[in-house]
Amino acid sequence: MAALRREAAAAAAWREFVITSLDGDIGAHVTGAAVRHGRLTVLVDSAAWAARVRLAATDIMHAAQARDPAVAAIAVRIAPPR
Repeated sequence: MAALRREAAAAAAWREFVITSLDGDIGAHVTGAAVRHGRLTVLVDSAAWAARVRLAATDIMHAAQARDPAVAAIAVRIAPPR
């Protein structure tokens, strides 16, 4: 259970990091983010916002690598509807 809490806290921290790395109202459409096996995966709420986040991927990647040098890739995915 403790490992699950740590993983959830890390995912929340990465989500906040991504939101603050984005300009304007793009961050409001980020629904999640996590790093696994060196890949930062960013979840957004629609295809239109995924395209906008992909345009900012290079900037996000540089900032993510400054935070954690193990981050080697970024992926943007559309979150499934709830």
